[in-house]
Formats: sequence, structure tokens, C-alpha cells
Amino acid sequence: MNIRCLGCGHTIDLDDSYSDYEGQIKCYTCQALLEVKLSDGLVRSVNMQAAADLQEAQEIVPPRPEKRHKTGIAAQI
Repeated sequence: MNIRCLGCGHTIDLDDSYSDYEGQIKCYTCQALLEVKLSDGLVRSVNMQAAADLQEAQEIVPPRPEKRHKTGIAAQI
């Protein structure tokens, strides 16, 4: 059974043991947590956590601030 991630579109391959499953599945490409409901080998529902929850779950590090020269033009490093 395959489920497409709502965050990045990556295909998540699940084996037959998930044919009747309700709970979370993690996309290892973008780290999104999907709440799924599967029964009789069919996908009944898929929901993704809110973006704020995903940022906390992924522990996203903010980008480094760009260094500026006195003239306001970015310095070459």
C-alpha cells in the first residue's frame, strides 16, 4: 500500500501489516507526521499536523543572518 505525503509528495510504502491501522506515520523525506486511517487495505483519511507543530517536531534551525557591508551590499565570504 502506498500513501503520498501531503507535505512533499514523497510516496510512503507500507506493507500489508498496515491494512487496518489508525495512527501516525512519519515521512522520512520531509519529517512530516501524517495522521492516517486505513481499513481493509484502503486509505480512509490522511491529515497532516499544522505547520507550527511540524516546525517544533523538526526542530528547524533559523537561517544565519546575511552579513552586510557598510554600504549595504552583501559581503562576499
